[in-house]
Amino acid sequence: SNCLSLSLLQGSDGVEIYTFLLETLGWTNPDAQQIVARLADWVDENEMPRPQNGREDFYYLGTQTPYRTANSFFESVYELRALGLFSEREFQFLRPYICAHAPGEDEGEEMAQLNLNTLSLLQAPLLAVALGGPQHLDLAEDLISARPPEGWVSIELFFEAPEFGGQSEGDEDGFDQNDAYVDLLLGVRPNHIWVDVELSFQRLIKRAAFEYRISNTEIEKTYRYFGDEAHWPRPINLLENAP
Repeated sequence: SNCLSLSLLQGSDGVEIYTFLLETLGWTNPDAQQIVARLADWVDENEMPRPQNGREDFYYLGTQTPYRTANSFFESVYELRALGLFSEREFQFLRPYICAHAPGEDEGEEMAQLNLNTLSLLQAPLLAVALGGPQHLDLAEDLISARPPEGWVSIELFFEAPEFGGQSEGDEDGFDQNDAYVDLLLGVRPNHIWVDVELSFQRLIKRAAFEYRISNTEIEKTYRYFGDEAHWPRPINLLENAP
């Protein structure tokens, strides 16, 4: 569950959430806004490009190999390559933080929630986005480092963590829960599980990945992928790598 779903871009908050993510990972605000505008135009159903240099069918139909926008959820993160927004290095840099969870028929936006109790320190950018933006990256790292051994049993207890007391709402970078995407992005249990598989026989190695959606007591396989790219990449140390 520890990724930001591209399906968020079809919701009212998705553009800001993905802008925050790119800024937290090192993109400038103007670049982040242009990238997210094109991502949002790829999934929305209208033909009106967004003002931040968005792109609709007319742009892609004019390329050497013409094609149209999807006008629907991303089928996988690899579909991003069709937009021509990222170099391969930038795509691999972004890949550990994103996923393509399409909601089920009976689901709302809760399928996008992060699991607070399994976030690693290298996944702190995701928590910073959920807390309201890149200015909260240090706070996110502190919260993950100080997580109780048994985890947080509820969101309410999470926000009672003493680390929140170090930031005043009057400060420029102070934390205000009203600015956070609490209900949309934060949870204390997984709603998706990703399984990496590697089968070895003599010199033959086969890799695969499977994703399962957890809904109440039911488990549904929602995705499978084969090949070297199938395995989930390790999050990036932002101090050592940049887009």
